[in-house]
Amino acid sequence: MGFAALFGSEHVRISFDDFTSVKEYVHDLDIIGYNYGSFVELNLNSQQKALLKKMNIVMTAVSVKGAKGTYLSLAQYYGKIESLADEYSSICAVETIGFTYNDNPLVIMKINGIDPSSYANQTSFMLMAEHHAREWQTPPLALFFAESLLMSYSADSAVKKLVDSSFIVVYPLVNPDGYYYSHDDPSGDNYWRKNRTYRTGYYGIDLNRNYDGACNRNKESEWGYPSGISLNPSDLYLYAGPYPASEPETKSVKQLVSDYNFDIVISLHSYAEALLYPWGSLSSTTPDDSVMISVAGKIAGEMKKNDGFNTYDYYRSAEMYPTTGDSDDWIYGWSKRIKGRTTVSFTLEVDESFQPLESTLDSLYRRIYPGLLKAAFLCDTIKEKLKEMPLKPDLSMSGMDSLFWTSVNSDKADYYDLYMEKNPVYVTDFYNDASKYIMTYVSLDSTEYYSSFASFHPWNINGGASILKLKDKVKVKSADSLTFYMKYDLESGNDYMFVEASEDDNLYLPIDTTKRFTGTDNTWRRYAISLDKYAGKEIFIRFRSLFDSYNLYSGVYLDNIYPVADSNFKNLYAGNVTDTFIEISLDPYSTDDFVSVLPHAPLFGYTVLSERYAVSVAGENASIKDTSKLNDIKITFNSEKRTLDIKYYSNSSKNLDIYIYRSDGALLLKKSAEVHRNFSMDLFSLRSGKYFVRVEGEKTAKQGFILLK
Repeated sequence: MGFAALFGSEHVRISFDDFTSVKEYVHDLDIIGYNYGSFVELNLNSQQKALLKKMNIVMTAVSVKGAKGTYLSLAQYYGKIESLADEYSSICAVETIGFTYNDNPLVIMKINGIDPSSYANQTSFMLMAEHHAREWQTPPLALFFAESLLMSYSADSAVKKLVDSSFIVVYPLVNPDGYYYSHDDPSGDNYWRKNRTYRTGYYGIDLNRNYDGACNRNKESEWGYPSGISLNPSDLYLYAGPYPASEPETKSVKQLVSDYNFDIVISLHSYAEALLYPWGSLSSTTPDDSVMISVAGKIAGEMKKNDGFNTYDYYRSAEMYPTTGDSDDWIYGWSKRIKGRTTVSFTLEVDESFQPLESTLDSLYRRIYPGLLKAAFLCDTIKEKLKEMPLKPDLSMSGMDSLFWTSVNSDKADYYDLYMEKNPVYVTDFYNDASKYIMTYVSLDSTEYYSSFASFHPWNINGGASILKLKDKVKVKSADSLTFYMKYDLESGNDYMFVEASEDDNLYLPIDTTKRFTGTDNTWRRYAISLDKYAGKEIFIRFRSLFDSYNLYSGVYLDNIYPVADSNFKNLYAGNVTDTFIEISLDPYSTDDFVSVLPHAPLFGYTVLSERYAVSVAGENASIKDTSKLNDIKITFNSEKRTLDIKYYSNSSKNLDIYIYRSDGALLLKKSAEVHRNFSMDLFSLRSGKYFVRVEGEKTAKQGFILLK
């Protein structure tokens, strides 16, 4: 008897119309497959079934069928991959990119007509299969695609041109452990979905809920948001894992997307006869909708449904049901907002049943292959059409007064804003100053606190999230720790609080993957989480509480957070700067001044703030903040421009007398000028040699300089 039967899970079919109502109330449904507009098939546990009965939903039992003898074993698939690579070694290479919990290799096939072992930034396409163990028809379909390309290389000039100009990766078995348990293991479960990692008494993570999230600054798109997932390790189908990308399988895909500039990625699943595009978590549009929808239509139009006549449907994934932590949202969002080079990602739901008889597979391959081939050909048509965004600038100084910055996609910015601030002071926030935080469904609670008058209390929201984020970044030094006091009362194994950090305010990850809070501890305790892995970096910090759709307890209370930046002196220094440099005024009396740069792009708004860059800058009326500096004069010499630059610290303009002497003391030039703040004069009338200058006002300044040819 399989695990599904042991735990009381039941496979049922409901009408599509009923499903549109059900998905609003039950957020952790295991959806087996569907026919858009007609029906949806579900695996229901006893609690979910009771809810549907209460809603008067008509459910029809569906028998679970298996066809274990008609598909290759895991070992046979590995053999097939190796034999293809051996037969076509000049254009195909096999690489092991990791190992699973059970030490099965994670294997990819690299196809390229020039050198399959070396990637040279060509047009790139990736096809993945078998994220979910029970979707048996996806590995042979991926291998059919690979084998067809290899066989056609010497016979089809179009395919040869594609393979010679492209780098194609086929990842046939993302979840080999799960496949072995679902297909090979006599005591396994045909409908097993997850991998086979063993933690805390339970097996398996749903790999297609384990990715980092969409990186799009929307809380409903982040890993763990309770939409189409479960955070309970006992969940048979949808457990998203203990933290983002906890699994070697998801880590391997992340590494591939980092290493290769894929133009299009398709992940094979079953079943629905539809091509899905991002977002999978939101019904809203993406910045690249026009390109994405056009490409989806062209790919889907090449594939035939089982009826042999109609082509595949295509639509936004969330239109069917929203999910978080899936590969499509992460690949698209991360490549755009973190890497700065966008990959368009799709999920292809093939067929109209699970584990169809082997006799139907040949027909399936031939109906789907033209669409996959079309996707590979379309890769070189989309590069210049995608909307890229400027990423975090890297700042540098040239000379004494020129600030420069560069960033990935800096040409996409229409302007930059520059901020100036003193070196921030980090304090323990004993008073829970709400102005130092961005609070999303969080309030101050005066009934529970450790010190002062109140604590931060994330709201308890069924099927939602609450976020308390420090408004200003923290510059981390070696041996720094984040400390706070907390008490909590959360539904054990279902509701959680995570402490997370981000270097770009797009992708947040747990600071310490062992620190995730669930259950109940009603005693105020002090927690310290090491920030060592961020030493030398600036990070955003937040506390995120997640709640499933069922029981709610009193929740989380936070107090006395450290470090919190007290940066009251942060000001806009220059706005709407259209270049990637600016001349700034240096103040010799100011210390611990920092500038940061924030890009703006028309389609994205403000993007990623740079790290603070240490300079000494005279802000507005900086010279008169300390009256002892009033009327001071500073002289600098610019050898490149052959200019003498004078800075005068005063509230009003003043006539200054400027004297230039030769090294032997002879007066060569006298000039009077009305100066307010800055004055520059050229020295082209002087020959090369040694000179010194004296400037007189209410105070006097002297400076020597050398003129070269």
